[in-house]
Amino acid sequence: MRAHGGYGVTLECGQHDDPLAPEVAYKAILNCLAHLALIDAPAPPALSMESLRLVEVVDRQQPEDQFSKEWASFDALSKGTLVGWTVNGTEVRAPADGFIAFPNVNAAPGAEWFYLAVRHQRFA
Repeated sequence: MRAHGGYGVTLECGQHDDPLAPEVAYKAILNCLAHLALIDAPAPPALSMESLRLVEVVDRQQPEDQFSKEWASFDALSKGTLVGWTVNGTEVRAPADGFIAFPNVNAAPGAEWFYLAVRHQRFA
């Protein structure tokens, strides 16, 4: 989409087994269509918009690797913030100012443990 001048949106609607996830997704789709005036419906107020870009993925190396706290997606990170530790005690720190995205305490070794997202000026 970006290669052709457009933009895309990814929306997390809940866990796969969350019975409310389909309704969250349906309402989000209707709100987006209304916001873009593609359907005849009142658009919800847009309070603000922020664009983030995922710039780095950190994979879990061992099952014993652990986070330094219970992280939630889009918690702010300052460069150097302690995110967690590997099983051998090596500290995992934020390489830049940004946000943690999709932290997964149950990630298997070799799988995505968390992402680093940074502000992106697409809409500025």
